[in-house]
Amino acid sequence: MADNKSTEDELNIENNLSPTFTSNGFELTGEEGRFGMWDPANEPKDILEFKANNQVTLYEFYFWGEEEELVGETHRLVATNENTREQKTFQERLIETNQNEEIPAQALSAGRVSFNEGETGSWLFKVYVDGKVHSSFSIDVKD
Repeated sequence: MADNKSTEDELNIENNLSPTFTSNGFELTGEEGRFGMWDPANEPKDILEFKANNQVTLYEFYFWGEEEELVGETHRLVATNENTREQKTFQERLIETNQNEEIPAQALSAGRVSFNEGETGSWLFKVYVDGKVHSSFSIDVKD
């Protein structure tokens, strides 16, 4: 029971955080100085909107930290719905050296994220690198 209470407290605390930040003129969703998501189909100043519409979007994932602790590792994104506690795990991918000089992060990867109809609400994202939490932030998924 204690585990559920700590998870509930964590979700509520995380959902009070703002999930967007600017890096070199690009609006990213995530945790500043740790992890950011960006849709390359968007303009740099567009803020990501997450929709429960069954559409899969390929995002670029930017990682800040020690390059030697990131590059060559695998990342995994896990999202938990604040109300239903439903969990979604998005595909695992390899992290590479960031070659994009426009966003000054140490490492880069990509991945697909989608939400199905009915999966609206606040979702807590945890970004794992080598099995350890690297970043966490919350997003709002709308109809």
